[in-house]
Amino acid sequence: MNPKKFTLIEVLVIIAIIGILMTLLLPSLTQARLKAQQAVCLSNQHQIGVASITYIIENNHYAPHNTSDSDGWINKINGKYVSVISNRDTNTIFKCPSGADKSSTVAMNSLLTSGNYGNQQTPKLMAATGSETVMLIDSFKWWSQTEYDQMVDSKVLNSSKEWRIARHILRVNLTYLDGHSTSKSASFLLSKNDQSDTFWNPLL
Repeated sequence: MNPKKFTLIEVLVIIAIIGILMTLLLPSLTQARLKAQQAVCLSNQHQIGVASITYIIENNHYAPHNTSDSDGWINKINGKYVSVISNRDTNTIFKCPSGADKSSTVAMNSLLTSGNYGNQQTPKLMAATGSETVMLIDSFKWWSQTEYDQMVDSKVLNSSKEWRIARHILRVNLTYLDGHSTSKSASFLLSKNDQSDTFWNPLL
């Protein structure tokens, strides 16, 4: 006796059901992928934070600072405090999986690095309010420093998902001077646009 064969109608019904199921599942899968990218970024940022704190402890309580355009804070921890990164444009702990495909997509608070002015203007951090002062943050574009005046719509919520600071489903990863890492909403970040806030200033 010949086994029963599927009719064309039955095959089309099965294909339609599979299509409906995929339509229902895809948003969930996309959300899960974005959450996973955020978790990877937060973990990487935490590792950089631990390396930076180790640097601070071993360097008379100065943060890894910028001495020139070509010798920034990343160079200070690269090699001794984290594995040597010869090319930061690839998938390294300095590169956010959701960020712009350029260079580093994690930034340090510019009040810790003294911008490009050198160690003499980098504050000592012994008196810092560590649990309140941000050290590392998802950066705008691929910038390696961030400051209070970047906390505006055009940067926090930029139309380019890869460039915006709040690139993780409109949330941003932060690591504080005491070493803890967390995720905050874009609205939280937009409220942090005052340089005198302890969020930015480590000596208040």
